[in-house]
Amino acid sequence: MINGKFTGRILKSLKSFSSLIYELIVNFRNKRFDEHKIKTYKTVKPLISIGNISMGGTGKTPLTIYLCKLILDLGYKPTVIGLGYKRTNKGLVSINKDNPENTDWYEIGDEMYLIHKKLNVPVYVHEKKYVAALEADKNDSDILILDDGYQHRYLERDLNILILDNRTFNEPFVVPKGYLREPFSEIQRANLIFIPDTIQDAALLHDVNQDKIIRFNFSNYIPYLMDDKSVLLNQDENLLAFCGIANPERFFQSVTNFCPRMVFALKFPDHHHYTDVNINNIVKKALNSNVKILITTEKDALKILKFADILKENDIKCFVYPVDIQITSGYDLLLNKINDLFEK
Repeated sequence: MINGKFTGRILKSLKSFSSLIYELIVNFRNKRFDEHKIKTYKTVKPLISIGNISMGGTGKTPLTIYLCKLILDLGYKPTVIGLGYKRTNKGLVSINKDNPENTDWYEIGDEMYLIHKKLNVPVYVHEKKYVAALEADKNDSDILILDDGYQHRYLERDLNILILDNRTFNEPFVVPKGYLREPFSEIQRANLIFIPDTIQDAALLHDVNQDKIIRFNFSNYIPYLMDDKSVLLNQDENLLAFCGIANPERFFQSVTNFCPRMVFALKFPDHHHYTDVNINNIVKKALNSNVKILITTEKDALKILKFADILKENDIKCFVYPVDIQITSGYDLLLNKINDLFEK
């Protein structure tokens, strides 16, 4: 019988070895880009890239939405570029003035669809993001925003924004030993680095150019009824929370902070495609617990709208908990960087 501690050490060693191999591959790829040995593409319009260096949800989509709002408030027209992760088709798909509402979320990806629905801005997706960017470059927008673009180095960018999270600092190792897509040292490629307020005296920040850092936190608003935004959630309700996002714990904690009477928390895989079986199971669990209120994320709500009849038949209401980015320091730095793009 193999000793459990011995097995643990072997697994740990294998992870470390795998991480070393992965890191060597990533470093080799980055070096080839640094030495201009891989072809890259430059758009005519200025391009902002938003990304991270860790696996999972760090807040890229809320940051993309925040920047789009800021650019719209400045009087400019943004277009968002992305992969359309876990969509059901391939190739170039867009929602724009020439193709306004003929595309559903599963054809373009839930995050890109959410961005379009919230802001009414054009969105383009392709499995090769530079293809989407070159196509979007032909429209009448003023600036392109590349979602999840930090590792997509085929596209040259005018402003490279990186958003970090707690896990990046707690386990600063590449996968599978940690959660990083590339070594922490690669944050130096960023022009601006968004760091949560919860991270203060991290040793890894000592070598980071402080003039690049923007501090932020996530801000939640009062949850609203999925099919009627004028109806807000009562904090004293018993409820069941569910979501299919990369960092469900952060969502569940936010729900608990707002409404301490959360009875259940159900999590599904990131970018989950809900079925009627899923919804019926959620309803059954709620009813068995004498719960008539559900709460979920904006991204998930878009995907369960088609099941509204199931909820109505069971006298169950679903509320949506919106999340936003709030900058606590460095706003002027961000504003100046964006204005500089339009003055070139």
